[in-house]
Amino acid sequence: MTGFHIYCYGRLPKRGNKKGNLEIYEQYRFATVTGIPYKNKQVEYRYKEIIDLHNFYFPLKEVKNVAQSDSKLEDKEVIDLIRNTKQAHKFDRLYNGF
Repeated sequence: MTGFHIYCYGRLPKRGNKKGNLEIYEQYRFATVTGIPYKNKQVEYRYKEIIDLHNFYFPLKEVKNVAQSDSKLEDKEVIDLIRNTKQAHKFDRLYNGF
């Protein structure tokens, strides 16, 4: 492990953690560090900075809206169609909040 290492407390989004020479980890890593410290400071909580850095290097991918349709059916008609399928029980659980 050569290069510049930053240690801080925080949480990472659940996407991407390695790109080129950059690696960002939240847990389950072991490292032995030797060398010259840049600044001799304590490890601090830096949630905002971690999120900003992560979003810069691992941006969210644009998602197309797949819910758009040219259907002329009313909402109730669509629900009735779903409730007459083999998957109706799954829809009812979702629709009723179970």
